[in-house]
Amino acid sequence: MSLVQGPVVFIDDEVSNEAKPAYALAQQIRATGRPIAEYEELPPDEHSEHWRSIAFLVLDWDLVPGSPGALGGSTLSDFARSSLFEWLERFIEKVFCPIFIISAEDVVDIERQLNDNASLQRLVGTGRVKVFPKQTLMENFLQYLEEWIASTPALAALNIWENENESAKNRLFQDMDQLAPDWPAYVWKNAGKDGIDPSYELASVISANLLHRMDTLRFDVDAIREFDGDPTREAMRRVVQGRTTLPGTRLYPTMILPGDLFSDSDDGVVWVNVTPACHTVISRTEGSGDEESGKVHLNLVRGQRLERPKSKSAFGKQKNDYDGPNGMLVHVLLGDEPYAFSFRSRRMATWNEVSGQRIGRLLPPYITLLQQRHAAFLMNEGLPRVDPDLYLD
Repeated sequence: MSLVQGPVVFIDDEVSNEAKPAYALAQQIRATGRPIAEYEELPPDEHSEHWRSIAFLVLDWDLVPGSPGALGGSTLSDFARSSLFEWLERFIEKVFCPIFIISAEDVVDIERQLNDNASLQRLVGTGRVKVFPKQTLMENFLQYLEEWIASTPALAALNIWENENESAKNRLFQDMDQLAPDWPAYVWKNAGKDGIDPSYELASVISANLLHRMDTLRFDVDAIREFDGDPTREAMRRVVQGRTTLPGTRLYPTMILPGDLFSDSDDGVVWVNVTPACHTVISRTEGSGDEESGKVHLNLVRGQRLERPKSKSAFGKQKNDYDGPNGMLVHVLLGDEPYAFSFRSRRMATWNEVSGQRIGRLLPPYITLLQQRHAAFLMNEGLPRVDPDLYLD
């Protein structure tokens, strides 16, 4: 299966000129049946709203018509370069995909200019932005790009995921359409009868069905399977944190779910919501606004930031002290330190009282395990003591 399936955006002032390399490169893409959006100049920002599932972006470095190019260096003016960089910065905020910059000019000089830009420097280093000379791509353009994607772990994972996600999405809606064409309306109606948020319920039905219709994803590319890089400890902490917690800026403002984290100070104390989702995902009656959600009561468990362990013995001591039936230890929850949650310290609050203090969400399976342990703690029943003497003659 190709790693670069899907529509393509091609921006080059010579893409319509049959005598130019850009036209030939675009023809290679068309020949594969991929949809291709062609532009001879930088398109308006609002166009990128439609590009969130593109396979990749091809961008000519110098979009000045008639520019001769120069193999000894880049001839792009300061104004044109500034406009190009500003457009790219806005684009990468909305779309995550490979960006291939092509040029007849000096590739090394273009890479130098990209590296001088703080926003784009990291993208060059990670391989998300790659500069190619046009003449190099004249034969087997797509194979060349696919090999580059396959050599970059994040890009390879993205494209493998996108390919199967699109297939599963089509299978899901085809299956549901066969059952009943108006199925979303039925889900919505039943959710209203159950007194839960219909939008949340519909999203849950789609997400669950989508996940279970996916074939086993085969991330079987050398860049992932045989990665021989040397990641820093800081990078590993950031990856663990990304799997553990979603930052507050990424949360839907009116969705209240288990794992929501709250803090009203910088003393290292946080509170995590362990209230079951069915008690927080409520329906909104027309005209009620946020009144109903504001009354939702949350059961919050206290967490405390700990010192970052500097040795294996310190790491083990923290686990023994804080991770067990009375609490749970969560590593790099927000920063570089672990957090200890104690089931003995908890409080009730309404959403109105804490909504402005939400800083993130602890994700499954971490919040699921924390809820399970908390439930076991609440249900813990003491038994009469039994001494060994009981079995002595």
